Amino acid sequence: MRVRRVVTGHPRGKSVVVSDGQTRKARDYVNIPGMSSALLWSTEATPKVPHDGTDAISEKSLYVPAPGETRLMLVTFPPDSVMMSSSFNPAAAGQEYMEHTPELAQTFEAESPGCTRPTPSTTESFWRERSG
Repeated sequence: MRVRRVVTGHPRGKSVVVSDGQTRKARDYVNIPGMSSALLWSTEATPKVPHDGTDAISEKSLYVPAPGETRLMLVTFPPDSVMMSSSFNPAAAGQEYMEHTPELAQTFEAESPGCTRPTPSTTESFWRERSG
């Protein structure tokens, strides 16, 4: 997945483009044709204000935020026909998914494909949004 990410900043009170390019963590899945994901931005539980200009995403960035953190990601899901195809290899797809996003893949319920177990950070975010 090629995603252009433009980050702006306000040094000395003037709007400027801090970076303009692709995110460091993106993938087109080989074993799940049509699926892709990109991690675009993250914040720490205690963000630095003002932001120091460093890239919020690195190769070590995780897709699942810790409590108090945030993640912005873009995901393209393939149609159901991809998974229903006789050529679809669920073991290879699962392995690829685990290699790229192990912390996210581990939240999926094997008994209920497509469902995830709530984590403290996702539950906190959900309730904050609903009650806010």
